[in-house]
Amino acid sequence: MNVFLDSPGNVEFQLKYKESVYGFASDVVYLNEEMLVSEFWKMSIIPKYISKRNSVISLYQNIVKDKELSVIFDYSGKGSLSKVHHFDLNKMKTSLVLNSQYFFAATHGVNFQEIEITSLIQRLVKVKNILLSGNGMVFIIRDGNKMFEEIDLSHGDELAVEHQNIVAYSNRLRTKKQNTGLANHEIFVGPGKIFIEK
Repeated sequence: MNVFLDSPGNVEFQLKYKESVYGFASDVVYLNEEMLVSEFWKMSIIPKYISKRNSVISLYQNIVKDKELSVIFDYSGKGSLSKVHHFDLNKMKTSLVLNSQYFFAATHGVNFQEIEITSLIQRLVKVKNILLSGNGMVFIIRDGNKMFEEIDLSHGDELAVEHQNIVAYSNRLRTKKQNTGLANHEIFVGPGKIFIEK
């Protein structure tokens, strides 16, 4: 599979035979007519970047032998400063918990599982997390006007992060019960990585 990020506002996936990619049907601006398309999953919370975007993730798969097929997704409607970032689950060697509002696309090999939110604050701000596992790549859309930071916590290290700033984190991280004064924060305990936007 080839992935092209050099065209502003677009991400193109060139799929070889039997390769596939997940993405929102409403974001597709080009699709080979021979591509197999099927509805994969409906998110319970619509991503924040575009209000018109539907919440259905579709699977796009090349079923034609000896021919590469392309699908192009557009993210220009999510703001002129939007940027694409990707996570390689195979290199991370761990599952990733992602705030679903940042999700853009994922390659074959990625497994999805919606996580029930128990925090009242997270429910009020409409946060929904998904557990992404497997050995594929996950693409997110983030605000290029905000700082994006990767923090690697060592064993026993603790970090309090406001719910609204959490993009994703390693499933190996533990969460700790908050103090009353940190009700709008999530406390993470290492080891593991966390990705924040602020």
